Amino acid sequence: MSAYHTDTMLIILRKIVLLPNIQYLKLSALAQKHYLSTKTIARNFSACFDIPLSNLAHEQIMKQAIWLLLTTDKTIENISDELGYSTRNNFTQQFKRVYSLTPDALRRLKRATRSNA
Repeated sequence: MSAYHTDTMLIILRKIVLLPNIQYLKLSALAQKHYLSTKTIARNFSACFDIPLSNLAHEQIMKQAIWLLLTTDKTIENISDELGYSTRNNFTQQFKRVYSLTPDALRRLKRATRSNA
């Protein structure tokens, strides 16, 4: 892999970690921004970091969702927007698929834990 491609993969990794947003991290958007094909980005990212880009991006987005839900008073709609989901429902479905509970249920658990402490 060329130095250019390695540097590009590091830039993409930084974006995944620092700015988790489903719209910014789509392969097609990254390919257009970095003037590479989607296959090249996917292949090079996996080669560099031993994890598919889409897996890491979704993992980071869901970690950010948990953090925002537990540490802020932002509405679920605002969190959904911040993470790049087109609708709150799409965000809620993805969240439930990963964590087996809804964002609302997580917030209720947080409140119940606080009141019992």
